[in-house]
Amino acid sequence: RDILYVGDTARVPYGNKSAEMVTAYSREIIHFLKKKGADRIVVACNTASALAVGKLRDSASVPLHGMIESGVRAALEVAGSGPVGVIGTSATIASGAYQTALSQLRPDWKILAQATPLLAPLVEESWLEGEVTEKVVRRYLEPMMREKIRVLVLACTHYPLLKGVLGKVLGGGVRLVDSS
Repeated sequence: RDILYVGDTARVPYGNKSAEMVTAYSREIIHFLKKKGADRIVVACNTASALAVGKLRDSASVPLHGMIESGVRAALEVAGSGPVGVIGTSATIASGAYQTALSQLRPDWKILAQATPLLAPLVEESWLEGEVTEKVVRRYLEPMMREKIRVLVLACTHYPLLKGVLGKVLGGGVRLVDSS
């Protein structure tokens, strides 16, 4: 099978854009991929998954898969009794997509969500470790660490590249869940 890939490097980051803008970009990319013959589309961006997939699924006329379901499924497999943390772009966290999906399946879980808008730019700059990255991660995760999260869902496809520093800051008792 052929795999077609679109990396929208001209308009990233999506995480600080409006839902309308992300949906418009996603609609354009879906149209482009369908013109190229795509018979199934995976939206491999958590922000686009959170903001656009639900709105575009019916009109896409091909199966459209987002990241939210896989991230939630992975969290369910390892989380035990929680509490569960979710980090992502400002738009992903503001959408409530992960929080809602997790709460619907496990209403007993305490879910802590934190927008972490500086992490994707750090990854883009290849600042995957070091003092600055560690301080930024620690600052974002301090509230979750106080709540003793057991699982952290990485709700941005950039964040798995930060697993080393995330693990160092959180310690070995927290499972990292990669939504991809």
